[in-house]
Amino acid sequence: MKRNHLSAALSFALLAAATLGITSSARAQSTVWDKVTHISIDQPMEVPGGVILQPGKYVMRLADTPADRHVVEFLNDEQTHIYATVGAINNYRLTPTGKTVITFNEMPAGQPEAIRAWFYPGDNFGQEFIYKKHRGEELSRITKQTVQTEPEEVVVVAEAPAPAPERQAAAPAPAPAPEPAPLVAQNEPAPAPAPEPTPAPQTLPQTASDIPLFALVGFLSIVAAFGVRSYAKRTN
Repeated sequence: MKRNHLSAALSFALLAAATLGITSSARAQSTVWDKVTHISIDQPMEVPGGVILQPGKYVMRLADTPADRHVVEFLNDEQTHIYATVGAINNYRLTPTGKTVITFNEMPAGQPEAIRAWFYPGDNFGQEFIYKKHRGEELSRITKQTVQTEPEEVVVVAEAPAPAPERQAAAPAPAPAPEPAPLVAQNEPAPAPAPEPTPAPQTLPQTASDIPLFALVGFLSIVAAFGVRSYAKRTN
């Protein structure tokens, strides 16, 4: 029985050790990926964006953005609050060191130190922070050094689109002509046949009597008789 309890206790211890090892490895990998760095400052420090960190303990780490590994977050020591998220560019160094190195812009006495670059232990490159344009130009004048600034914003003025030509309302399509009503046959009497034309008479109709003709013939006879008589007298 004691052997069984001993075996169980040993198995639990091994499991706990393995779990602790996995957790520690995961934390180490996370720390390397985010480059989590705990810092302690004893005087105010300016970070880009107009944020002034007062003396105390803070955490610097890379934002979890696989597309851009040049975004740095400044948090409280418990990593529960983000004070600033700052863009940066590569800053190379010849000799890597085994400790964190932070450089500052040389500021006049009485002004907060303005952070310049951050190098993670063992890296030959670091993050050089980018300031707003107006603040970066001001720091450049004060420190006599080049301070990285954001590029000028390009304002694109979109031209107003030309008004679309008014479309005339399409004339309504003419209504289709009504179909003629169907003719209904009615029982009407057949029309009477037209009368045939009367043929013209072959002789002129007799419209007067023969008496004037007879009188004219008698008169011509008398004239002819007188003429014969006169001719006869002349020849005798």
